[in-house]
Amino acid sequence: MKPGDAITSNSVEETERSGEEFAATLEGGEIVLLVGDLGSGKTAFVRGLARGLGVDDPDGVSSPSYTLLNEYPGPIRLLHGDLYRLGSAASIEELAFDELMAPDAVMVIEWGERMPAAGLDTIILQFSVADDETRTITRTK
Repeated sequence: MKPGDAITSNSVEETERSGEEFAATLEGGEIVLLVGDLGSGKTAFVRGLARGLGVDDPDGVSSPSYTLLNEYPGPIRLLHGDLYRLGSAASIEELAFDELMAPDAVMVIEWGERMPAAGLDTIILQFSVADDETRTITRTK
């Protein structure tokens, strides 16, 4: 998936499959920011991405809204963050997510529009809701 590419999903299963396919493009060391409203499929996409990365328990992937960051072991570790509950850029910067990055990990941040990404090499995926079933995932960067 290159910048400007879009995927249309008509179910949770298709969204997960899209995440699994996207994982094949990752090598480790990437920061992926997910942008989109509640219910737009971000966590389902991450569950599929986890499966594609070979994490030990991809079905155990859930939104880290209250823990802020979940780590899932595997050949390529998945660091799954969520910035929904954080209000200010200062509190986000204090978390220093970028310092947790390693070449054997992929970091995925839900509510990525809140991540101060200046100076970070990031991939940005925009999630849009078309209707009750249909979602569009667009790579903007």
